[in-house]
Amino acid sequence: MERDNYFERKAVSRSLLSELVRHPLRAKAMLDGVAEKVESEAMTFGSAFDSLMFDTATEFTSKYKIRQYENPWTDRRKNTGKFAYALEQIMQETLANDVTSATFAATEDIETMFMQAYTQSGIKSPKVYDLVAEFVELGGREWVKESMMANAFTMISQDDYNKLAAMKANLINDEYVGHLFVMDVPETHSVRNGDVEIIYQMDIDFHIEGVKAKALPDIVKIDHAAKVINIYDLKTTSSYDQNVMESIVKFGYDLQAAWYTVALNALTMQGEKYEGYTVAKEFGFIFIDTNMMNAPIHVMIPENDLLCAINGGNRYGRPRKGVFQLLNEYMWHVETDKWDYPRDYYENDGYIKTDIYDS
Repeated sequence: MERDNYFERKAVSRSLLSELVRHPLRAKAMLDGVAEKVESEAMTFGSAFDSLMFDTATEFTSKYKIRQYENPWTDRRKNTGKFAYALEQIMQETLANDVTSATFAATEDIETMFMQAYTQSGIKSPKVYDLVAEFVELGGREWVKESMMANAFTMISQDDYNKLAAMKANLINDEYVGHLFVMDVPETHSVRNGDVEIIYQMDIDFHIEGVKAKALPDIVKIDHAAKVINIYDLKTTSSYDQNVMESIVKFGYDLQAAWYTVALNALTMQGEKYEGYTVAKEFGFIFIDTNMMNAPIHVMIPENDLLCAINGGNRYGRPRKGVFQLLNEYMWHVETDKWDYPRDYYENDGYIKTDIYDS
């Protein structure tokens, strides 16, 4: 299944609408391809887990490399630590200039970096060749070589990989949701057991309200005999008490469920392959714990919540916009080319109203 260019394709997605909710300028930056990408350790961990679950083994190893070596000197109060820190700065600067590990494959290139780090650190003792010899003996050269691969791979620690593998095992072995996952994802990114087919990260192009759109749901389960399509999405949670309900609203997962449901419904109407199929009126989220390795939790978004997330509804007496309303707001911003404020702000002639109390 072709998924390589999903994130490069210019089309409305659930992520774009989520950015619109945060601020129109964020949506515009994403639309223009200039959105700032901030990668945290948690995001890297989540992305690696996503790949481990839904990519083939070859795809995973082409994206991620398990770190085998560590910096042998981390105490920056010592001269050895100052040298290693200077070396890290040189490596980061080199990688920022898009120099690949191949450039530094030769021993003399790494030796040049050692000399630069010694000079840059400003230390006088121990002597440079003695210090470098000890650094190399402790695995320093291998650490540098590995670190210089950061432009070709995302590096993850062995501990993180072990945790990812344990999370995957928890999902596969779970009595309630284990049937939705496989240990080895085939190149087709789909598996079939009789009349039931499961497609992992189904790449969907569709049109909605005349707008080109896209979606990438994690799990699409298709019963070809009953002609029923169920959709699921996998989430990680660090909630020790497994209280995931707040996350659904906080992170807009209800809008994600709505968007994917709209996408699959569009798919059943825009081609012959799924003509006559029905998309289930409920949506499933599967949460897997990253802290305590607790059993996964399957949360079902029922029909009423799903319809409200699609068309808009009220939560605690206050309106909450659905994906169609957000899509209309996005189209308004595109047509007017006004992005500095939300649409409501412009239509109120430059102010917003509080909505604190129910009565």
